Amino acid sequence: MSEEIEVQEKIEFDDLKFLRFRPSPSFNPDILEDYDAVIMEYLDSHNVLEAIHKIRSHNEKLVYITPIFLLNEGGYMKDSIIEMVDGVIPNIMNLDYAAATTRKITSRL
Repeated sequence: MSEEIEVQEKIEFDDLKFLRFRPSPSFNPDILEDYDAVIMEYLDSHNVLEAIHKIRSHNEKLVYITPIFLLNEGGYMKDSIIEMVDGVIPNIMNLDYAAATTRKITSRL
């Protein structure tokens, strides 16, 4: 039985803190309180859906309002999942769109 490993990386861009991660069943959304937004690798739609649900149904406002971006380096993504997040990032090298969207979302608080 293989166990999935959740890979995490802290990215600082334009004075914002992003958490890049590969969702796994063990994902704990409590860690998001320290980040402005998340970048989720889209490898498995089931794990992505579970992670989105854990974030959006969390009882802490700082967690459930966290902007979620999908990193699409592999191609096809389900439209139904894209509609549940705040944007899609084609590569990790340019986070201008994610930073602008994050600032827009957090300015409404």
